[in-house]
Amino acid sequence: MTLYDNASDQAILLLPSGQTLKVQGIELYPADELGHIVATRAEAARNLGTVSTGIGFIGSPAWAIGASAALGFIESAVAETNKKAGLRLLAKAEEMWTATSRRGLLFRVLDIDRIDRPAPSAWVGNVPASEHVFVGAMGRKEKRQFLELHGKTEADVVNDHVERRTSRSYVHHGDDFIMVDTEFGLMNVRWSSVVGYVAPSRAASQPPPIPTI
Repeated sequence: MTLYDNASDQAILLLPSGQTLKVQGIELYPADELGHIVATRAEAARNLGTVSTGIGFIGSPAWAIGASAALGFIESAVAETNKKAGLRLLAKAEEMWTATSRRGLLFRVLDIDRIDRPAPSAWVGNVPASEHVFVGAMGRKEKRQFLELHGKTEADVVNDHVERRTSRSYVHHGDDFIMVDTEFGLMNVRWSSVVGYVAPSRAASQPPPIPTI
């Protein structure tokens, strides 16, 4: 039996042609980094208002951040200081996305929360992580409460730091295309073109009972 013979481990996508894709994995991206990118774009939009670029209006939903090659030309044609700052923020957001896109991870569909929903914006993958918290500046009571809250003792304090287990969330980046691992290999699928979705059987909800007479 191959990996793709086990349908319970797969999501099924139905395309307009009638073809189906068996999806074993989906690429997701760090949620915290995407949040910073969204905030930077929003700040740029506030500065820019409705600047006509010839390729759309910056600040409108139709603005494509990928048009960064045009930003230098546009900036030279914009006189207002706040609009120039907005364009620089757009360039910064583009650089941030380039870096974040390289840190995407491929999650097995069964490891994705809410994969039963046919909405990429609902999908969340979590990766175990840890962080070192500085407790040297805490008062005695605050430190004791912190250690108790996280199941730690003084023995866990090393150089005034405590290692705390946590997790990092990964989500869909919000664009129409999603990167999926199929029986044909990795490919980008335009989600708006998907006409049917079947969740992995172990993630799908149970069907309602048949009414009895």
